[in-house]
Amino acid sequence: DNAKPAILVSGEYAKPVGTVPNLGAPYAISAATNLEGGTDLSFAPGVELVFSIGSGVFVGWNGAQAKLKAVGTAAQPIVFRGAENTLGYWNGITIGTSATADSGFDHVQVKNAGLVLRRSIPVTNSSFSKSAGFGILKSAEDMSDYRLTNVFADNASGPVGM
Repeated sequence: DNAKPAILVSGEYAKPVGTVPNLGAPYAISAATNLEGGTDLSFAPGVELVFSIGSGVFVGWNGAQAKLKAVGTAAQPIVFRGAENTLGYWNGITIGTSATADSGFDHVQVKNAGLVLRRSIPVTNSSFSKSAGFGILKSAEDMSDYRLTNVFADNASGPVGM
């Protein structure tokens, strides 16, 4: 919608360090983004990221350590969603095996895609809806029961899978 202000973010390979501020407008992500080695990225409560079709985020790309920490609040969750409110609109977030153990999600909403965990990280007080697959797809080694501390709705394959 051209009538709504947004902050355009375009980057295929990035090493951001710092906190993404809540500027009161969504961040529009226009391409698949690989967070490379040295990334140490967090989000201020209330940040909203809107993804174009085919875009997504891969943390710990190419075997290099990277950290993504998304910690919102009940009143100001961090939102990752598609530009359109349709099932599986964007590719979601992948936490690679090289993502650091202190990566994590708390009070986060992931809409129109899912979360792929190739390593176990804390995911609590969050919601996952309208994924074309599972809300969370985890590795077989991950013994966490993400259903206990999160909410899932309308995910094509179910709440959590391996």
